[in-house]
Amino acid sequence: MGKKKGGKKAKGPVYFVTDEHCSPFGFRANDIIKTPLGLTGTVIGVKYDAPDDRESGRLWAGDTP
Repeated sequence: MGKKKGGKKAKGPVYFVTDEHCSPFGFRANDIIKTPLGLTGTVIGVKYDAPDDRESGRLWAGDTP
């Protein structure tokens, strides 16, 4: 009850964390950022809508531990 068939764990989204991907946004992976609203987060990486289209990249940040 409540178990997935096949026992495989679902994979999360792919984030690109190299400087090549993060530096156009002015950040590096694991940088701690503070927004103008006062929220603090850690840069996770860049995710692309289409991996071959660099213009579709978005910087992702998560909660700071």
